[in-house]
Amino acid sequence: LTPDSVYSYRIRAFTTKGANIAYLSYSNTLDAKTLAIVQISKSGNGNGKVTSSDNKIDCGLTCAGEYVSNTSINLIPSPDANSGFFGWSGCDSVDGNTCLISASGVKTANAMFVLTPDVPSDLVASAVSSSQVDLSWVRHGTTTEDGFKIYRSLDGQIFSQITTTNSGVTKYPDQNLAENTTYYYKVSAYNGGGESAFSNQASASTGSNTVS
Repeated sequence: LTPDSVYSYRIRAFTTKGANIAYLSYSNTLDAKTLAIVQISKSGNGNGKVTSSDNKIDCGLTCAGEYVSNTSINLIPSPDANSGFFGWSGCDSVDGNTCLISASGVKTANAMFVLTPDVPSDLVASAVSSSQVDLSWVRHGTTTEDGFKIYRSLDGQIFSQITTTNSGVTKYPDQNLAENTTYYYKVSAYNGGGESAFSNQASASTGSNTVS
């Protein structure tokens, strides 16, 4: 039968005598409606699962659920380690990362998971003047990053992002710094799936801006 469709039923009895068939009157007519179907598909190079707030869908294993027409369903993505959630398609609306869908007919919501970039390593900070520290790091893996985020701190504890670089760029000159100051740095890679863990921490101290 077609999902989310009304079918009408009635019955009647009959008797046979030899080659003759006698039909009795029909019963009352009864209508019944089939359930709507909400199903999940997944795309992207990452991995994850989708669950519904009512626990009917756990995809992973169960990637479809049957619902009374117009039931509201919330679908929540959960990316695996080293993956991030990129976005939805096929939802009636989206609230944050939650897909909101109202059951009718057969509806398919697609969740895209993408691999997050590998962690950059071997971050080195070198003071090249009283106002500039040059940074370099090593890019890893085959996962394509959208770029790198650079963080800076004055105490090695509280870091703030100061800039981003493009994909494949593994050097950055941090300029217009104060003299006689130690700066601490760390770097992460990012893409549409999220942000990697941080690199090692590196530090450098600017010198004095003295004129002989």
